[in-house]
Amino acid sequence: MEPILLSEWRREHEVSKDKLWKDAAGNQMDWVQQHLQYPVAVLLTKDDPDATMHCMDEVKVKVVSTHTSKSILLPVYCLEFGEIKLVLRHNFYDWCLKIWLPKDMEAPGIPKYMDMATQDGFYEGMGDGVLPDSDIQLCFRTPEEVYSYIWWILTQYRVWRKQ
Repeated sequence: MEPILLSEWRREHEVSKDKLWKDAAGNQMDWVQQHLQYPVAVLLTKDDPDATMHCMDEVKVKVVSTHTSKSILLPVYCLEFGEIKLVLRHNFYDWCLKIWLPKDMEAPGIPKYMDMATQDGFYEGMGDGVLPDSDIQLCFRTPEEVYSYIWWILTQYRVWRKQ
């Protein structure tokens, strides 16, 4: 599948009104668009606030694959910025996240305070020829845990980039 902007994917794959989990599907797409795209841009440009809006143009949420949960076709999201790529998906039970880091950056271990949040997950649509092996692969129960980990890894990236 060719990557497509999430907004376009949503228009082309509207969830049927008769699906019980229709609202939850819309909520997860809204959360990715509203709570990941802007904070990622802010974090990457916080030393240069004038660059934040430019970065928003660079950091677009794309759909790179799909998976099905509760009989609903759902997107596998991708955010790329600089040398980092985040791919995540939610199946109404957990959020699975894969991260590709710059070649020279070593994958940091998960902080102890976040370790309890991780769990085993099912990475449907995120592998098996769809994408190459990632540097980091984790699953979380809540969007807040996903957000916290992404914020943490991007902070590590900013530190690494300044070295």
